[in-house]
Amino acid sequence: MTRINYEGFNPAKDPGVELLSMPRWELAPVKEPLLAAEVLPPGTEVTMSCFASSEGFETTIRLTRRIIEHGHRVTPHLPARSIGSSNHLAELLSALKESNVTNIFVVAGNAKKQVGPYGGAFDIMEMVAAAGFTIGIAAYPEGHPYLSAAEAIDLLRHKQRYASYLVTQTCFDHRLLRDWLMKCRQHGVYLPVHIGVAGVVQRKELFRMAAWMGVGNSMKFIKRQHKLSARLVTPGAYNATSLLNGLLDCVYDNNLGRVGLHLNTFNQVKKTYDWWKGYVSSIDLGIESNPSD
Repeated sequence: MTRINYEGFNPAKDPGVELLSMPRWELAPVKEPLLAAEVLPPGTEVTMSCFASSEGFETTIRLTRRIIEHGHRVTPHLPARSIGSSNHLAELLSALKESNVTNIFVVAGNAKKQVGPYGGAFDIMEMVAAAGFTIGIAAYPEGHPYLSAAEAIDLLRHKQRYASYLVTQTCFDHRLLRDWLMKCRQHGVYLPVHIGVAGVVQRKELFRMAAWMGVGNSMKFIKRQHKLSARLVTPGAYNATSLLNGLLDCVYDNNLGRVGLHLNTFNQVKKTYDWWKGYVSSIDLGIESNPSD
C-alpha cells in the first residue's frame, strides 16, 4: 500500500499544504467502518458519524474505541437532540473520555423528535467544553435548514465561545464556498474551517446522501454544469478534483483565514484514498508519497 508521508510539512509556509496534507476522513457507523479505517495510515484524523435514532450512541462509541485502538485519532459526532438528559450527556462524555477521545463534533442531529432538554448543539457545548473536550461545530454554506443567513452566522459567532473549528456541509461549488467564507470573516467568525467535500462515491449514493444532508443548492449547481453532470452519469465517476482546484485558489487569500479539508467518504475510503493520493501527487505542494508494504 502507498501511504502519504506527512513528515516535514509546514502548513504555515504553504496553505495549499494545509488544505490537502492532513484531511479529516469521515466514516459512518454502517457498512464496515472498521475495514474502511484500516486503509488509512496510523495517526489519521477520523470522524465518526452518529446515527443515534437507528444505530444508537453505543455503536458510535464502540466503533470510536476500536478505531482509536487501530492508531487513529477519532472525533465522534454528538447529536444534542438525541440526548435524553443532563445525566445521559454526562454518561456519554464519561464513556468517550474513557475511550481516549479528546475531540467531539457537536451537532443538533437529524432526530425528528427532540428526546430530552437539548434542542440544538449550543445547548450542550458548555458541558462538553467543561469536561475538557475540544469542540467542532457544523456550518452551512448553502444555508441553514431553519435559520436565515444572518441568523446562522450570528449563531456561529456565539458558538465560538466554546468551539475550536467548524466543518462545512458537503458542497460542490467553490465560488459559493469562497463567498460564504468571506461573509463569515467579515462578520466576526474567525474559527479555522474544514471544507466538507464528497469523496469518490457512486452517483446514486451521492445524490441520495446529498438529499439526506440537504445540499439541494449543490445539486442544482451540478445539474447546471454539463461536464460534471456527465461524469456523474457513470457509476463511481465523481471525484472532487475540480472543486479542490478551485479551493486552492481560495486558500491563498489571507483574508479567509485557515482552511482545511474534510472528506465525506460514505465509507468508500479505499477509492477516495487512492484518488486523493493521485491528486496530491499531481500537484507540487511538497507532499511526498512513499510506497510501503
